Amino acid sequence: MFEMADESWRGQPKTMSMKTLSVAARRIAAHAEDHQLPKVQIILHGGEPLLAGPGYIDEIAAELRTVISTTVDLRVQTNGTLISDPMLDILSRHEIRIGVSLDGNQQANDVHRRYANGHGSFDQAARSLRKIRARTPHLLAGILATIDLRNDPVETYEALQDFTPPVVDFLLPHGNWASPPPGRDPLSSDAQYGKWLAAVFDHWYVISPQRCQVRMFSEIIHVMLGGHASVETVGLAPVSLIVINSDGTLEQLDTLR
Repeated sequence: MFEMADESWRGQPKTMSMKTLSVAARRIAAHAEDHQLPKVQIILHGGEPLLAGPGYIDEIAAELRTVISTTVDLRVQTNGTLISDPMLDILSRHEIRIGVSLDGNQQANDVHRRYANGHGSFDQAARSLRKIRARTPHLLAGILATIDLRNDPVETYEALQDFTPPVVDFLLPHGNWASPPPGRDPLSSDAQYGKWLAAVFDHWYVISPQRCQVRMFSEIIHVMLGGHASVETVGLAPVSLIVINSDGTLEQLDTLR
């Protein structure tokens, strides 16, 4: 998002103020009450949300759980580089489930996920995942991996299995007709991303018992059998999420930018 054409993020506060957070919490609480929702899911997203620090995460988690009376499934999506012991203590105290972004093995991950000095983030993310598994395994929500056609699909899947995630999410890279995703010719019928995912599916499907859920595959199977998808990337069900930016403005999908 920070390297794409849209630069509206430059005018946003780096972190959401507590005043804005409190207003958002009250709006969520009112919506849940009006529609008698038994549960709401709130994901702290970024950028990298853990840059805000343990104290900030502690404060906003307490506010959300205090103001919203219905069950709150609170999560954070992180690149895994800032899972210190104090941060993990806070996440554990508030039962905040952790999604970690990791694109495969070290070579695959460090192509895109690098520090400003050019060094890759795989080693730190791997240490963090092992720390989560050792201390609070129930908090690991899953691993999110962005597909890069240059990476072997089965090797990528197996590299993620080293951390025994309950769920793996494969994310298609952003693109549109004017600026297609890497390796995708919009004038060609050659479905490179479909072939990549099909290779993972064939490998994943025959493993018994299955080691983890691959959300995209499970959702497609569910829709094919007559169900409704719960993610916006599969099927035609209405989008059931809303993005609250750090200044309090509302959007549907931030990827639309």
